[in-house]
Amino acid sequence: LANVQKGVTESVKAIAEATCDAIGGSIEERDWPEQRRRIDVGDAVFSNEKIKDALGWSPKVDLRNGLNFTEKFFRAHLSHYL
Repeated sequence: LANVQKGVTESVKAIAEATCDAIGGSIEERDWPEQRRRIDVGDAVFSNEKIKDALGWSPKVDLRNGLNFTEKFFRAHLSHYL
């Protein structure tokens, strides 16, 4: 298993906003419920070093462009998925 992101740290909010920008929609921010704080894992930071080391691979597309490419692909092939 390897993480293939561009190597830029993105918050969950930034990923949600970029996804909405690419495919439409909106997000609604809510406070994390106090009773859930004890199970909150906090920030998750991923690295693509494993795939870089194993394959010499590096990403060419950032998050926003990748979401736009993905949206265009699925819109063009939507009938195959419904």
